[in-house]
Amino acid sequence: MASPSARSKAAPLPVEFSSVFDLLHDAPLVAGEHVADYEALRTSVLREINPSTLVEQIAARELLSLLWEERRLRRLRDSFINGNLEDGVKSKLEKLVDYDDASIEEAERLDISSYEYAINLTRHYLTKDAQAIAEVTRLFSEAHISMDEIVSQVFVWHIKTMQDFDHLITSAVQHRNRLISDLERRKDQRQRLVDKLDAILVE
Repeated sequence: MASPSARSKAAPLPVEFSSVFDLLHDAPLVAGEHVADYEALRTSVLREINPSTLVEQIAARELLSLLWEERRLRRLRDSFINGNLEDGVKSKLEKLVDYDDASIEEAERLDISSYEYAINLTRHYLTKDAQAIAEVTRLFSEAHISMDEIVSQVFVWHIKTMQDFDHLITSAVQHRNRLISDLERRKDQRQRLVDKLDAILVE
């Protein structure tokens, strides 16, 4: 981005541009997203770009959209992995608890079936419950099963979906980088013009 001297010399945002950013783009939120997160990113983008023309305002809006889309895609990809990871862990535990005395006793104490116990154990494990982590670690260790094995199976089962996510993320990143390069070029051109004008005034 432009140097501090360039920013200090940039003209303040004209009144007629002050609301363009909001008029062009309301917060495009979907389920699970928060206005506060969007506004924080919006503030960071505007602070970094410091738009002083309508074109830069539009570019700032586009950059915000791309950054938000990239963040969303990464979040959805991780959610997809974790959702399918739950199924992978549960399927392993269902087979293990039926032959584990401690698990059978705990299920009986809770007055639930071994299947329900496996489901509850999986959910508590994925929410980082310390007791569940210790129990799952014990069961997997005794069965010589590793989490890497389960995670790799999830990736193999859903490799096409993962590739689709990565393609979308890569596209957003490339578009974002091109836009940033264009903004930097515009800032440099403006700074060169300011320097020329300063030189003329000095003369």
